[in-house]
Amino acid sequence: MRICKTVLVIVFLSVLISCSDRQISACLDDIESYVEERPDSALTVLESIDPETMTFPKERALYSLLKTMSLDKSLVEIRDTNLIDPAVAYYRWHKQNNRYAASLFYRGRVSFNNGKYPEALILYQKALKETSSVYWKGMITGDMAFVFNKCYNIDDELKYARKSLEYWQEWGDTIHIDQAMMNYAVACNNNNLFNIADSLMGVLCSREGVLSAAHVTRAELSVKRKNPDYEAIVGWFDKAKNEGAGFSAADWYGYAYALWKTGQKNKADSIIKQLSDYSHGLPAAIWLSRMAADRKDFRTAYEYEKSIVELSDSLVRKQLEQSVFKAQTNQYKKSLESEQVRRKGQLTVFSFIIVIFLLFGTVVFLSFKNRSRALAAENERLSGIAEECSRLLQIAKNENIMSENARLNIENKLSRLRTEYAKLYQSQFTEIGKVLDYCHRGDKADMAARRYGE
Repeated sequence: MRICKTVLVIVFLSVLISCSDRQISACLDDIESYVEERPDSALTVLESIDPETMTFPKERALYSLLKTMSLDKSLVEIRDTNLIDPAVAYYRWHKQNNRYAASLFYRGRVSFNNGKYPEALILYQKALKETSSVYWKGMITGDMAFVFNKCYNIDDELKYARKSLEYWQEWGDTIHIDQAMMNYAVACNNNNLFNIADSLMGVLCSREGVLSAAHVTRAELSVKRKNPDYEAIVGWFDKAKNEGAGFSAADWYGYAYALWKTGQKNKADSIIKQLSDYSHGLPAAIWLSRMAADRKDFRTAYEYEKSIVELSDSLVRKQLEQSVFKAQTNQYKKSLESEQVRRKGQLTVFSFIIVIFLLFGTVVFLSFKNRSRALAAENERLSGIAEECSRLLQIAKNENIMSENARLNIENKLSRLRTEYAKLYQSQFTEIGKVLDYCHRGDKADMAARRYGE
């Protein structure tokens, strides 16, 4: 009775756990359906779930991936890998619905946020190989363009920015298309393809959703060129400012310089004064040096130029790092290619071994089958012989019984004959005895008569 109660308790607890797991799994599947459009709502629901209550690794992996996605899409910069690592580890062996590619992508984004660009690029390349989804290809190639931009590899930046735009145009999402077009325009400008960059920015400046950002980007790109149209640049900055666009420090310095070049020196000095309380590095030194040179204040321009040289040392180091990074990337690609060749060779050898094994197995199977058939035929033949022997033995036994009966009959007959012959001989000998006796008495009478006659 006690054992039955224990079993019932265990079954009841198992049912409760199973129901809870099904509810969590259904909840996670539901969150996955709207995390792209409403990441803040998804994050609120996910934070209400305790991951420690999850029994199965697949639920923990999906929770890990969805929480990373919701945080990232809520513009929270993730630097800790512990959140996404369970998803990467699980989906590495259970690849489904592009989740492995997604987990690699967000793991790469964490590396990007930590400034580990080579590691991020390797993860992005792996993710790109693991997916056939146009959506994820657009996401991955866009981030790869950012990595190459950070590493001053403008050739690959242009290549992957163009790929990202092509994927998003195939996908058909306007927001992503606009963002990819802007990134492609920046890459074109970095590669001195100014006509393409201006054409793309002209298209973007006519769209409501990205109007302010497009004006900022267009002004930022134009002000860095040789012999720019400063009036147009000031106009674009003014439009962006009126639309509430956010300016970076480099944007503000560029805007101040454009104002200075168009004669609006008071506005330019006001902006510079507001920015002077903060250190903004190389961009500030470049613009301030130009403004000092325009004012014929060559001593101040010289001081800024020295700052530029000092600050450029880090830029040179970054460019050298980019060269090393590019070499590492090429080496990684070559190693991947050699690894693919090696795996292909291994696959060929493995396939050859499998074919040989299958042929050998076929031969063994056919031999075994033929041998089985021969054994079955021989067994059937021997069974027939055994049955015939049994039949003949039975017949022999029957004949033996009949012979024995016949022998007994003959012996009985002989016994009767012997008895009859004995009786016959006895009667005959009796008669003979009588005759002999009679004869003997007759001889005696004759002898007496002769004696008497004598």
